[in-house]
Amino acid sequence: MERLDYEAELAVIIGRAAKNVKAKDAMDYIFGYTILNDVSARVLQAAHKQWYFGKSLDGFTPIGPTYGEEGTPDAMNAAWGGIADMNRIAMYLSGSHKTVKNILSRKAFTVSMADAAHVDACDYVGIVSGNTTPDKMARAGFHVTKSEVVDAPVIDELPMTLECKLISFDEESELLLGEIVNVSADERILDSEGKIDPQKLRPITFDPVHNDYLVLGEKVGNAFEDGKKLK
Repeated sequence: MERLDYEAELAVIIGRAAKNVKAKDAMDYIFGYTILNDVSARVLQAAHKQWYFGKSLDGFTPIGPTYGEEGTPDAMNAAWGGIADMNRIAMYLSGSHKTVKNILSRKAFTVSMADAAHVDACDYVGIVSGNTTPDKMARAGFHVTKSEVVDAPVIDELPMTLECKLISFDEESELLLGEIVNVSADERILDSEGKIDPQKLRPITFDPVHNDYLVLGEKVGNAFEDGKKLK
C-alpha cells in the first residue's frame, strides 16, 4: 500500500463513561496506559475530508500490551450472587468497582470463599475501594499467587477459590456471568475422602438485615433423604 505510515503513541485507556469531566477529576476516569501503533494510509486519508478512512483499515491500530495498574491485584466483596449452573457463577456487581473494571479488562477473575479466620481482612477489602487505595490487598495482609488457568490472582490466605473466565457483563442489570474452569482447595479443609469439609472451611455469609457475618458449616440434615420420612 502506498504511503503507509505508522507512529508509536502512548494510549490512555478510559475505564468508565465520561463527558464534560473537569480537569481535576480526569485521573479518576483513567483505567491505565498502554502502547498504541497509529497506522495511517496517507493516500486514502488525503483523498477524503475525514481522516478516519485512512486510519481504520483491517489490522490498523494494534493495541497492547496492557496489565491494569501494573499488575496490581485487587479484590472486593460480592454479597449478591451464587452458582448459576454446574460450571457457572452469577453475581450482581456495580460497574464502578475497580475489581469489575479489571475483570472486564482481563476477561477472568477468581472467587475466594471468605472464612471466619479472616473476617477483618475480608471486610476491609469490601469497605475500601481500589480506585482510591490501590494497595488495599497488602494493607489487608493478603498475599496472592497468579492462577495457572486464568489471568487472575488467587488469595493465598483463603483456602477455597473458584477460578473463572468471564462470560458476560450486562451494564444495565449489572449481572456478571462467569465460567468456573477450576476449583482449588487447601488440604487443610478436605475430609478423609478428599472432599471440601464445610466445618473445616468455616465460610462466612452476610446477613443484610443485621449487617452481621455468620459462620456456615453445621450439619442439620441429609439432602434428598430426610424428606422421605414424610412420604
